[in-house]
Amino acid sequence: MTKTALVTGGTSGIGLATVKKFLNEGFAVTALNFKDGGHTAELQALGDYTFKEGDVTDAKRVEEIIAQLVDQYGQLDVVANVAGILGNHTPFVEADLDNIHKVLDVNLMGTIIVDQKAGADSVLVSHITMTAVDSNAPASLSKPVHQLLRRDLHFKGVIITDDLAMDAIQRIR
Repeated sequence: MTKTALVTGGTSGIGLATVKKFLNEGFAVTALNFKDGGHTAELQALGDYTFKEGDVTDAKRVEEIIAQLVDQYGQLDVVANVAGILGNHTPFVEADLDNIHKVLDVNLMGTIIVDQKAGADSVLVSHITMTAVDSNAPASLSKPVHQLLRRDLHFKGVIITDDLAMDAIQRIR
């Protein structure tokens, strides 16, 4: 049986690299993104690749894409939530609230929507600091953050990575 992966933001940057990795491992990969990125022919040459246009914040569209994937392959094995936007680079007190909402919608709610529609029981959260939950540790090393994700949100598996370029691990040694 073919293993399948859905990669959000899979047409550029880290998402594109993730798609290539899954294809090289023999997965059938569906990339969900708001634009093609111009790599479809290259990726199809590597393996079973499909591009689906959509927005991770559009729950109905996400559900349609996942249903199509499951109809075609019988299952969805892996979801890689890579879609994300940076927003405006301004001091927080000067930040445009509409921009903040857009960043949260894509980066947080998009992940929640995709995982919920996929029926995920595990979550990968990347590059986060949750100082409101635990100001003494980066999320990957924080017991309260893990408890929140496991006990309160009921994820069976939790993988959290911190941005090592920000020296998150070194700060708490």
